[in-house]
Amino acid sequence: PATILIGLVGGLFYCCIGWLVNHYWISFPRFHPLSLLCDVGLLIATVILGMLAAKVKWNSVYQFFIKMYLIRIAFLLVFLAVFLNLSIALDNKINRPAKPNVLMIVIDSLRKDHMRSYGYERNTTPQIDRFSENAIIFQRAVSQCSWTAPSVATLFSSLYPSTHKLVGLDHEQVGARPLQHLLDFKITTLAEMLKEKGYATGGFVANHIWVSRNNQYDQGFDVFDPIDPSALKPRATLLNAKALNWITQKKSRPFFTYLHYMDVHEPYDPPASYDTLFKSDTTLKVKSSEVARFKSGHFFYETGSDDLNHYIDLYDGEISYVDHYIGRLLNQMQADGLLKNTIVIITSDHGESFFEHEYGSHGFTLYSQEIDIPLIIKFPESIAFPDIRQYPIGLIDIPAILMGMLNYSFPYDVSGCNLANSSSSALMNRAVFSEELAERYKGPPKIAVIQNGYKAIYKPLEKKVTELYMLSEDKAEMNNLIARQTETVLKLEKELRAVQKENVDKRNTLELTNTVREIDDQEKIEQLKALGYLQ
Repeated sequence: PATILIGLVGGLFYCCIGWLVNHYWISFPRFHPLSLLCDVGLLIATVILGMLAAKVKWNSVYQFFIKMYLIRIAFLLVFLAVFLNLSIALDNKINRPAKPNVLMIVIDSLRKDHMRSYGYERNTTPQIDRFSENAIIFQRAVSQCSWTAPSVATLFSSLYPSTHKLVGLDHEQVGARPLQHLLDFKITTLAEMLKEKGYATGGFVANHIWVSRNNQYDQGFDVFDPIDPSALKPRATLLNAKALNWITQKKSRPFFTYLHYMDVHEPYDPPASYDTLFKSDTTLKVKSSEVARFKSGHFFYETGSDDLNHYIDLYDGEISYVDHYIGRLLNQMQADGLLKNTIVIITSDHGESFFEHEYGSHGFTLYSQEIDIPLIIKFPESIAFPDIRQYPIGLIDIPAILMGMLNYSFPYDVSGCNLANSSSSALMNRAVFSEELAERYKGPPKIAVIQNGYKAIYKPLEKKVTELYMLSEDKAEMNNLIARQTETVLKLEKELRAVQKENVDKRNTLELTNTVREIDDQEKIEQLKALGYLQ
């Protein structure tokens, strides 16, 4: 028994080492049935060797050699195991799976009308514009919320905020520490889906305030790097360095990389040379009443300027800075031969207001400045994908499109739509929704619906549509048609009620719960204040 035990222990140890080598050094991109046979062979071989080693009387070499037939069998099994493993590894490297890599780039707080691709007069995004020449540039993309926490939760889950209910901060009582909502573990994320299918998954997130492990956004990621938690806005150069280092190590496997840049987010303080890149010829004084409405209005006072154009200049400088480093990232991946088999998605979690509707910053309204976002998707040449740029689309649809294209599916019914597999008429007439539900934090809840050129804003507490705009004639959303378009209001209100019921039903089916955690890190609380989320 002791001999057999020694052999088994030795064999299991040997197989553990072999498994680590196979899965982390050789990095098989796909499972092969012969791998199991190899491991079984190694186990048998090492058990025999262990048993022999335990029996050997080292003062008598003769007794060892009379067992040569067993040794030959053992070494033959070892040779076959090693040969088969190396053959499988070589086959996997030569015949790499056709599954494309996925690179998802989110530029926090970027409004699309500050990009040349979307008609901006300033050349803020030359690198992205150049990359987009052969990509699909969506003209009607909408975020499902006007700030980060709910938007990214939707991007990861393909569920509306009223389903996942990750609405950010909350306060139970005056003076208490803020509570942060968590992404429920019952939700299957895009990263989890891709990891299950054999993808290496890496998240590199400069917005470590909201898109964090503490909020449970790391579900499904092999690596989830907050870049620099001590920095208010970790810069693109550091994010690039970490992400490229990880991507380089995963060349032998398909990978999903999520990059979340924070540079464009307020406070606007672009690095040297970018802080003077744009200079307005005129000034636009900010009214004291407007400053009071700006969530992080303290920034105006700290910089000593009440010129709104000055802040727009800085904002555009931040955009140009992050554009430069996104260009460098894509160029490096191109040089490494990775882009040819990579789906690249460039978007934003929300936009930014400059008092077009008496609000600055983001997260308080559902007007176009805050929820209309850039969305650019480039597919490898080997993938045939329809041109769907004219259809309305939301962040919520991106996971559904990816899963459909890769022939995967979520384990439950999601709200996103795979636009590639739907009829043109249905897509042109579909409704897209955006929600702001953090009542205690962001004011009264509100929901927007966009359909057939109209946009309605519904207030659940009042149980009615309070605003209606015809976007084709009123892009600035200044002419409220609520009193003149009764029939349209009733139709859109019906759409709103239907989707809200559907979202609640999904939440009940998934048995999701409101989970919160107290923020007890004073440094994070100070960062929230500096970014304008807390007073």
